[in-house]
Amino acid sequence: MLFIAFAGCNAHIKKESVTIPQDTITKKKNTTMEKFDKEKFDKNQVDGEYDFTLQNGLKIRQVKFGEEAYVEYAKYAGTTKETMKEFYSTNLYLKSKGDLFYGFKIGTWIEYDESGKLISEINEDAPYKYSISELNEDMKKLGLDIMREHDDVTVSRNDDPNPQYI
Repeated sequence: MLFIAFAGCNAHIKKESVTIPQDTITKKKNTTMEKFDKEKFDKNQVDGEYDFTLQNGLKIRQVKFGEEAYVEYAKYAGTTKETMKEFYSTNLYLKSKGDLFYGFKIGTWIEYDESGKLISEINEDAPYKYSISELNEDMKKLGLDIMREHDDVTVSRNDDPNPQYI
């Protein structure tokens, strides 16, 4: 009997749907966009460059490129892979970011406009059938770890089907 009474009460509730106008919805702005610390750079730079090492051993090199941008390179000692970040000089926000291996782009590179909106993501490895990991495994068989820094080793990447070696 009690169930029937509650069911009867619920039958009288009128359900309404509410439509929220689209112009009243504010999109969440990217508040985590990385920003270049120009004040710290200006305080410590010598001839447009500031080098320092973090407690975890990560070596950071920051460079000012004219009025166009600030660039930061980060890598651990003895390795051949480094992360590169470019920052807009106007608002100091991240412009692009990706990894370098022996100075050439690898992996996914991302680019943002000045407001922090993602412009592009490019997989720099996509055109190549032979990965860096595969190359390293083959080179290890020959006794060379190309992921470690060596004074007499150079690695480059080319998508020419008939490369010319000197």
